[in-house]
Amino acid sequence: RSTMAKYGVEYEGFSSLVLKIENLGVSMNEVADKVLDEVAPLAVSTFKPHVPYDRKEKDSFHARNHVRASKTRDGYGGRYKLVGVFDGDGAKLDWSIAQYLFYVENGTSKMVARPFMKKAEAAVKSVVEPKMKAALEQEIKSRLEG
Repeated sequence: RSTMAKYGVEYEGFSSLVLKIENLGVSMNEVADKVLDEVAPLAVSTFKPHVPYDRKEKDSFHARNHVRASKTRDGYGGRYKLVGVFDGDGAKLDWSIAQYLFYVENGTSKMVARPFMKKAEAAVKSVVEPKMKAALEQEIKSRLEG
């Protein structure tokens, strides 16, 4: 059974799996990193189509082309990656692009808002969370068997 948590997915039996794997001396951070690395490309490819794209401006800058996954981070009670506009290696947010997307999302006095973030987030969650759960279960199972 799965339930939505504020920052991810929780499901019954997960705690016992974590205890088993930690008792084997395996770092859950190591497992989390592997799972996050596995699902990050799917999160990026799901998010990108939701970023507004001006088809009239063929040769200009497009924020959609700069969407990446961040490096793995610690916080919010676990490890995570963000999908957004990051520099080439995913270490730092590209603030010039992020600012542009803020104005696209919220509008300005001269530009109507074109909200896309909630739809993008919902799309990513619906596609990535089942894959993440399956990848996590597979990784834990392989380590318990190996």
